[in-house]
Amino acid sequence: MENIDFINWIIIGIPFIFLLGCLFHFIYTLSGNITLIGIISPVNESVWEHLKLAFYPILIWGIIQCCILNKFNKFNLETYVISLAISILLAIFFILSFYYISTGAFNIHSVIWDIFSFFLSITFSQLISIYVYENIIPSNRMFSISLFILLSLAFIFTVFTFIPPKYPIFKDSTTNKYGT
Repeated sequence: MENIDFINWIIIGIPFIFLLGCLFHFIYTLSGNITLIGIISPVNESVWEHLKLAFYPILIWGIIQCCILNKFNKFNLETYVISLAISILLAIFFILSFYYISTGAFNIHSVIWDIFSFFLSITFSQLISIYVYENIIPSNRMFSISLFILLSLAFIFTVFTFIPPKYPIFKDSTTNKYGT
């Protein structure tokens, strides 16, 4: 019964994460460039900033899911945090892979493809998180590393929003500038 509830929440989360990620694409501009909003949403059109579209919606959905399922004792927190961290890392990996393979190898520059590959990345990463949750044997060390990864990613996304390194992944493709 525990896994059925978890699986249902993951499946329900896919469209939620996708739609929230799509909304996050626009909220910085719509907010009038509020700094706090820029921490969780892209401040420019760089590849790096667009990774926030997966990171924060997956994290937000994960916190929502965690609060609800924990209230009913329907899951194992340690295992969940490990699967959440893996899901986020995989979403980032899939987004980067789809983007660089399509643009670099096939010279595809399409908003439709970008949106579709974002949806695929979210879907693949969430489905793999189900497998991880059902099959991993958690340890305190894995749990600690997973928490460290989640906190580090939030910190890095925040710092690189305002002080981005001068590498192509951080360059705004429309203005050729870095950061806000």
